[in-house]
Amino acid sequence: MSVEAIAFRVSLKPHGEITARQAIAVALAGPLACVVPGVVLWVAVPQLGLAWWYLAHIVLLLPCFGDGQAVVAAVRRLRAGHTPSTAP
Repeated sequence: MSVEAIAFRVSLKPHGEITARQAIAVALAGPLACVVPGVVLWVAVPQLGLAWWYLAHIVLLLPCFGDGQAVVAAVRRLRAGHTPSTAP
């Protein structure tokens, strides 16, 4: 696995084989790592006004972003019955 860091974004790129379920878990891990603290902040300290910044990371799961594209591709592989895939 390699780390790719670009402006305001860090991505993990797998090398070798990764199952569709693993691909979904990896794609969900990034945005959810921000959404969970956002929910905690929203519940614990709503007057702080910072929770929205963390909660906004959920949009990265839309298909127009890389994480969303990875989820869609992995779900398609699961439906087709092809779980292992080689990553570039």
